[in-house]
Amino acid sequence: MIELTKEHLERLEEFEIDTFVNEVAQEMRDLALDIGYPQTNDEFESFFYDAYLSTKEYGLTSKRDCHAFMVARYLLGSYFKKTSWLIEILKDSSNENWEKREALLCASYERLDEMGVE
Repeated sequence: MIELTKEHLERLEEFEIDTFVNEVAQEMRDLALDIGYPQTNDEFESFFYDAYLSTKEYGLTSKRDCHAFMVARYLLGSYFKKTSWLIEILKDSSNENWEKREALLCASYERLDEMGVE
């Protein structure tokens, strides 16, 4: 029987994170929204990986919470940090993660509506 070492588990976790980030990035590519950034495939992958890393700042740990964050971060773009009501909800540690996820989804839908996406 093969015993998994800490290094094996770390590599597996990295692979799972990379796969997850790539899946979310591909979902956004498939929407074909003309947002104007990121331009190249490398920038696209980097954007979503950085967004994933930012989820920890707000205490988001589940895949669906991270997914909602990454999508909102992409759709809101430079408006993300300027959306003060959303940032307040995300930073408030007394808020449950489902509340944060709901706020992220609301912000995403508002942005899609502004963009004329139905």
